[in-house]
Amino acid sequence: MNCITEKQKCTGCGACVDICPKGCVSIALDDDGFLVSEIDESICINCMKCRKVCPSLVLPRMNPIKRILSASAKDKTILAESSSGGMFTVIAKYALDKGGVVYGAQFDDNLNCVHASTDNISGISPMRGSKYIGSNLAGIYKSVKNDLAKGIFVLFSGTPCQNAALSNYLGKDYDNLLAVDFLCHGVGSTRLFNAYIRFLETKYGSKAKTAYFRKKRKNFLQPNFKVEFQNGKSYTDYNYLNVFGSNFANRKNIKSSCNRCAFSSKDRATDFTIGDYGLKNVFRFPNWKSGVSVITLNTKKAQRVFNVVKEEISGEEKRREETVCIISTLNRRNLSDEIRDKFFAVVKSVGFDAFVETNYKVSFIRKRKYMYTFFLRRVSSMLPMSVKRVLKSWLLNR
Repeated sequence: MNCITEKQKCTGCGACVDICPKGCVSIALDDDGFLVSEIDESICINCMKCRKVCPSLVLPRMNPIKRILSASAKDKTILAESSSGGMFTVIAKYALDKGGVVYGAQFDDNLNCVHASTDNISGISPMRGSKYIGSNLAGIYKSVKNDLAKGIFVLFSGTPCQNAALSNYLGKDYDNLLAVDFLCHGVGSTRLFNAYIRFLETKYGSKAKTAYFRKKRKNFLQPNFKVEFQNGKSYTDYNYLNVFGSNFANRKNIKSSCNRCAFSSKDRATDFTIGDYGLKNVFRFPNWKSGVSVITLNTKKAQRVFNVVKEEISGEEKRREETVCIISTLNRRNLSDEIRDKFFAVVKSVGFDAFVETNYKVSFIRKRKYMYTFFLRRVSSMLPMSVKRVLKSWLLNR
């Protein structure tokens, strides 16, 4: 079995699976727990269609960001159920109001992360919220193309590379397609996530019912990892202070292709880009605890849609030049795999389950440090720039 491209560059988007006329391409987890493509060369006819849709080999037409805004949904219910400011739900409601279909990532009954579609508002709920593992898109690209051909309005939400793969798969622009990606840190290991869930199921004596990577509790900038179990119990901890999230945040638990992402750029393959408004001055927003999103308008189509939904949003426009330079995920990167390779070498040497059992607890000192860092960020954001300059000068000259 060979990969379409180099394994380190394969995003696991799955477009090659849907485009293959012989069904000889499949998606499977590699040893580290990430989705990668595999080709059965015994039935491959070398049509090269898989290579033509691969976003790692063919870059689609990209759109420069036109406008950047901070935004929050006015609906408090949407805010409470969203990871940040609820922009995905606002845009999804627009698509449904047009009689359309929404595609997004969600967990199935076995906590597998998969892409699915819905044509009703209740189906939006499981698509809300961040998923820090890769989603399986088997059959999704075909389904999107079929819906578009029927004239159905389609909203597709996915990672930047999944959107690039969809653009390559479709081969042309569709007026009835609205593409949305997000500020993407990368994807974590599905094997590590599954091992963590198994550990918690044993600890709580019940099968996990659902999981949230960014469940709001006190505020959206201190997100919680939460698992709900069938026996009614639940587990909650700070998202970046558990065995999965802490190693995800420091880029150990990360897919190799994410370290050389071609779409971590100021140019986007989508109409909208959404994400957490994690900039320091977020604390100046009256409702910052409820969640604030950053949303970029990348096309004229996005501008038209935004003009329709803006009454459901509270927010303000940001100067592009000052915001883009701050949002690190909009700056192209080419990072080393050294740290993540060492991490997975350790994990695999003992096994995923044993690694989780040994490392699931985070030290008290590390938790305190996390809380103090957040506190200092908030205090710093409230200081006038003149005071910050004096403090910075004093610290540098000590």
